Amino acid sequence: MVIAESVFDQHDVLLAKEGTSLSERHIKVFKSWGIGEVCVAGESEEQEKDYIELEKRAKASVEKELNEKFRDVLDDRVMVEIMRVAGKHLVKRLLDKET
Repeated sequence: MVIAESVFDQHDVLLAKEGTSLSERHIKVFKSWGIGEVCVAGESEEQEKDYIELEKRAKASVEKELNEKFRDVLDDRVMVEIMRVAGKHLVKRLLDKET
C-alpha cells in the first residue's frame, strides 16, 4: 500500500511523505504517535463509508457506556475531561481491533 497523504504527528512533524510505501515499521511508528489511520492510495469509497459507519457505532457505544459510568460526576469538569479522554482511547482500541 502507498500513503496517499503525508502523515504528521500532533506537533506537525512529518512522519511519512505522500507516496511512501507503507511498512510494518510505519504502522508501529504511527501507532506509537497515536495515529490510528492514514489515507492509502486506491482505497475505495465503499471501504471509507464502511469505516465511517464503524467509527460512528463505536463512538455511540463508548459514549453510552461512559455516560452510564460517569453519570454521578458529570458536574465535575475534571471528571468530564477524564471521560472524554477515556472515550477517545476506547474508540481507538475498538477500531484497531476491528480493522
